[in-house]
Amino acid sequence: KNGKSHFASIEQLTNTIGLVCSAIATTTAATTEGTTVIYQTQVSITADNIMPSFNFDEKFNGDARKDPIAVFEINTAKYGILAPEIDFWYQLLVIMSLACVACAIIGAIAYKIIIPARQTNFTLSLLVVFGVLFPIVVSVPYILIHSFQLQNLQITFAAGVPCFVTLLRLVETLYGFSPKGVEETMSNFMLYYGSPIECVFDAKAPRKATGLDKLLGAKNFLLSYMQLSIVLSIMGLYFEKTAPYPDPEKIYEGGFLQSCLSRERLITNFLFAYYFQCSLNACTDGLASCVEIVTGCKTIDVMKNPLLEATSPSDFWGRRWNLLVHGVLKRGCFKPVYSHVKQFKSVGKLIAGMATFLASGLLHEWVLHIIYSTNQQGLVPGYGNNTAFFLWNGGLVCLESLFGSLAIFSILSKSLPRPLISLLVVMTALPVAHWFALDYAKINFVNHAQVGFPLIVRL
Repeated sequence: KNGKSHFASIEQLTNTIGLVCSAIATTTAATTEGTTVIYQTQVSITADNIMPSFNFDEKFNGDARKDPIAVFEINTAKYGILAPEIDFWYQLLVIMSLACVACAIIGAIAYKIIIPARQTNFTLSLLVVFGVLFPIVVSVPYILIHSFQLQNLQITFAAGVPCFVTLLRLVETLYGFSPKGVEETMSNFMLYYGSPIECVFDAKAPRKATGLDKLLGAKNFLLSYMQLSIVLSIMGLYFEKTAPYPDPEKIYEGGFLQSCLSRERLITNFLFAYYFQCSLNACTDGLASCVEIVTGCKTIDVMKNPLLEATSPSDFWGRRWNLLVHGVLKRGCFKPVYSHVKQFKSVGKLIAGMATFLASGLLHEWVLHIIYSTNQQGLVPGYGNNTAFFLWNGGLVCLESLFGSLAIFSILSKSLPRPLISLLVVMTALPVAHWFALDYAKINFVNHAQVGFPLIVRL
């Protein structure tokens, strides 16, 4: 409230804390197999490296943090801990909130026009959805990016997430496949469209989140936040001297199969896959906690540890990985397509399944376009790679549907330990995971995303 005088008092306080912490620097010696390992820690906290400004002046075009809040040594190697940028989270939440408001308004329009007309005049509803509402939703991320001159790739990604989901929600509304309770009232419908994480709906209204739900949600976010910080630190140290992927033109040197199955490629692909899992965990847990606190409504679980617990491709994609997107894809693509081909019975399900993975791939290509629209180096993503990746996985799910009932798979599932089964499931897609991750690595997406997290770096 007091402007500079208020900041000065905070600055004095944090500088004092920093001096006290620095004065209590500790040195510990540990001896292992005759070798002495020295751990030396020094902490330095100042107002300059922790105080947010709550504006969009800082663009966070990559991780430019240099001053660690703590320094420690291990075997003469010096490391530092970088403090997260609070303004990064402020910007991300503002952009995400504006995108959600825009999607809620789209929901209100759909409620007034699409729902009444879809039974009596489906053609008109079809034209409104694809000719009017789709272009508006697609334009929202670009409007936000240019209005705020966004340059951080994670924040531009956040601008597109609610719109990604809204496109599929429009199709499910058009075909009448919205979740139960959503269409009961306009407020329900706007909450459904405007929430970045899907709320749980009962027959007439959204389910209320209890105090315990909110507490557990906050705890889950803190745990996933720290987990992602550790993963980002490991990736930063692992990729410190080498790029995660070679040039696209050289990526298959030595042959496609040899390149995909090389140890370095598999390790890199797994690290990126685990990063994406942890990133989705942290982001969706944080958004879910915000939604439950702000709206008082319970939200769905989005991630269920797919990389380490999946028992089949369908279990991975259908019951564990990003259940928010899985739900809207099922209602906004699979069911509408299947309604047109259900006369083909089991073949119709395969067609609808592949169409769903195709839609997922195309929507992820659009997300790439959003992210790359801010780059100033003239970089262009390899359009088609994401679609190929999702079609590959769609093919695996279809093969499971056709041959998964064979006795050999039942025997293996009962005799092999669960971790080995999960490893085998992951290995069906891991060799081609760079089809998805390459374009994110090429534009240095992780470097932009890590700005909001504490990070251990080598000094």
